[in-house]
Amino acid sequence: MKNMIKVAAVIAVFALMTASCASTKKEGGLEPPVAADFVLVSGSTFDGTTALTPESRVFFEGRTVEIGDLYVCDHEVTQEEYETYCVYFSSYPREEYHTAGKNFPASFMNWYDALVYCNLRSLAEGLTPVYSLDGETDPRKWEGMVAADSDDKDGMRFYLRSIEEGFFPVYKLEEEDVMPRSWEEMTAPGNGVKFCGLFTNDDSRLRALWDGVSMDMSAGGYRLPTDAEWEYVARGADWTSTYTYSGSDDIDEVAWWHGNAGGETHDVKTKKPNALGIYDMTGSVCEMCWDWYYQTLQPSTPATGPVQGTMPFELVFRVVRGGERVSAFSHNVSVRSVDLNMRTFMATGFRVVRSAYGR
Repeated sequence: MKNMIKVAAVIAVFALMTASCASTKKEGGLEPPVAADFVLVSGSTFDGTTALTPESRVFFEGRTVEIGDLYVCDHEVTQEEYETYCVYFSSYPREEYHTAGKNFPASFMNWYDALVYCNLRSLAEGLTPVYSLDGETDPRKWEGMVAADSDDKDGMRFYLRSIEEGFFPVYKLEEEDVMPRSWEEMTAPGNGVKFCGLFTNDDSRLRALWDGVSMDMSAGGYRLPTDAEWEYVARGADWTSTYTYSGSDDIDEVAWWHGNAGGETHDVKTKKPNALGIYDMTGSVCEMCWDWYYQTLQPSTPATGPVQGTMPFELVFRVVRGGERVSAFSHNVSVRSVDLNMRTFMATGFRVVRSAYGR
């Protein structure tokens, strides 16, 4: 009997070790553990021969798309999570408009803000950042970065200007540039300064710079899903699923939308999840994707989307998915919508994923 107990104990320890190793990768050592609110989604390849229902604009006849294994957060980034690293540039969630709550999905940020959040969170958690700008992965050093005191919502905003010696914070007061803090002071731990991304409609050089950000999908850090990854996860990673919405044909089961939200934002994870255990991929807030928007994809379009959008440079669009609480349309799992890179809106947010390698 004692021997049986010893054997059982050894098996249990081995099982724990195996489970622990399953969430690591062998790339310069073990990566930090994956958070409990991330779901491992096994990848698959769409071979371009299967007709999907609802009909897809991403997975269609003649196009082969490979989806790798990835960890997907089971909820949209919340305001509490976003405000751990970032500030809002101008508009921000307000209680009087029923848009402020720590477990509400974060909104009032743009596509650039989402990239900044992903890299800042990756650095804070010891992960390799996915996004780089001119080879730099620390977004605090990206030219045009915006920063502010974490408790300063309507007051001063800093932006970071590049000079030969490096980067320094500047407060633009009318036509005069004032340097309120040293770089060392701004970036010192515990100083209360947080960051957000580029927000400019009048500096085409900065916009072109930021639009040239590169993505390393082999890195283990946080990132936005691609358009194809988003739809694959929304369909429950099941090519045979015929659900109109993510997890149901009844939108009220899985989504906060125009028909039931009452004009208010709601906590994440308060509706039914899809088959993967992932919440709010329909409704709540639109979710930003990595891809440029191109109205009609081609069989040759890369899995990460087209190299540029269809609109003129002054109107730069990225893909958003899932519909939102103030809309009565765009909630179908196959519908692709668009938003401007620099626009902030109360019903646009994002979800983060991580590439899963070494499995």
